[in-house]
Amino acid sequence: MEKFATEKKLFHEINAAAQPGGIVLVGSGTVAHLPLTELAQDCMMETPVYNRSIDGLTVEAAGKMLDECVMELKPAKVIFALGAEEAQREDFNLKEFMDQYEWLLYTVNSQMRCRIYVSSVLSDAPVAREMNAALKKLAQNTGCQFVDMAAGKGCDRPMLKAFDILRSNVRERPITFMEAMNSAF
Repeated sequence: MEKFATEKKLFHEINAAAQPGGIVLVGSGTVAHLPLTELAQDCMMETPVYNRSIDGLTVEAAGKMLDECVMELKPAKVIFALGAEEAQREDFNLKEFMDQYEWLLYTVNSQMRCRIYVSSVLSDAPVAREMNAALKKLAQNTGCQFVDMAAGKGCDRPMLKAFDILRSNVRERPITFMEAMNSAF
């Protein structure tokens, strides 16, 4: 049986109630626990936001769940925050990881008209810096936007900082003075 079969089934069910044209976050680790809809509601975001992140999700597994995590939602924007699981592996192979990530981006790009964001890997693993450099280059080469989530590491409210970084990258309108002041503190 597939490792993420339960989540896949749940996502398929709840996608029927989703509004197209929203923002979808697909990742693992920190973003899997990010109360995205609650934070978006508190910030009065007008665009629907859906978190399709799962603890332990790898790039390879995300590729097998694209229909349930992305395609069925018909989003305007997709944020991929993957790589935390792979960074912890002793047998990590950067080339293989990047090939899988590139295939994931190609698949979404070829089947949908949406803006794609690639997030840096949030990990203290020694390989994370090299992964992030490669992800930034991949994003540039594939017409995607790179989101550097590293600014959220080490702060006293990492989830709020992570959301703030994501929100500032996917906003529909320019930031207001009040929003700028709130994000600075």
